Amino acid sequence: MPGICLGAQLIASAHGAPETKYLAETGWCPIKTVHNAFPALPRVFHAFQLHEGTFGIPPGGALLCTGERVQNQALLYGSAVGLQFHVELTRELIQLWTRHMPGKERAMITRDSDRYLAESNRICEGIIRAFTYGFQ
Repeated sequence: MPGICLGAQLIASAHGAPETKYLAETGWCPIKTVHNAFPALPRVFHAFQLHEGTFGIPPGGALLCTGERVQNQALLYGSAVGLQFHVELTRELIQLWTRHMPGKERAMITRDSDRYLAESNRICEGIIRAFTYGFQ
């Protein structure tokens, strides 16, 4: 079962780890995979962020990815994978989510989307394959 953004926080919380308000992250941020248990995630990539929260790693869970501003970016707990970042996005959804942002910030996100969105879509497809056909 994958959980994205709040879903990652809920997975952590449901298994005894804290979920807290934290530093805001908005736009495309670098992510580093630190645990190779989930092969759909590349070693280093950029992912779209839009959150102000974070989560702890529950007992028996593993940290999968870290970020520069927010340490805990992805976790593995049993068959559940929680991602603090978004890989499910389309260009249209990004435009919808950023429509109320200041023009300069929105322009930077649009520019970065041109650079990183295709890779994000490939990562999303890999995650879907992993949950559809099993972890291999």
